[in-house]
Amino acid sequence: MTNPLAPLIGACVWAWMPESENVLVPGPKLRPTLILEADEHGVLVAYGTSQNTDRYGPGEFVVTPDEMPGLSKATKFCLAKAFRLPFNKAFFLQHGQLKVAGILPASAKRKLALAAEEVGFI
Repeated sequence: MTNPLAPLIGACVWAWMPESENVLVPGPKLRPTLILEADEHGVLVAYGTSQNTDRYGPGEFVVTPDEMPGLSKATKFCLAKAFRLPFNKAFFLQHGQLKVAGILPASAKRKLALAAEEVGFI
């Protein structure tokens, strides 16, 4: 059986990211997220922010608008702050549409691999 969500792995999409421990409730702010895994249960997404993109903690890396033109600002993805979310309207649609910034470019995949190693993903 093929996974219909598999093409989304590596995509930067906007999501109503939870702001509390209750990850089953969509958050109030639409945020960029990086889809790390996808299966029939939902998607594992890394939180994205345009704040403090000049400082990095373990598991963090920055993607610039030059690397992904769908981003309006440099965006720091935090693998240490990843959540498994249901892939549904409540979390991923804005005005009935999925907002996609793009697919992680080859130039950023090395940064992703280093960040994943720092937090024990690989």
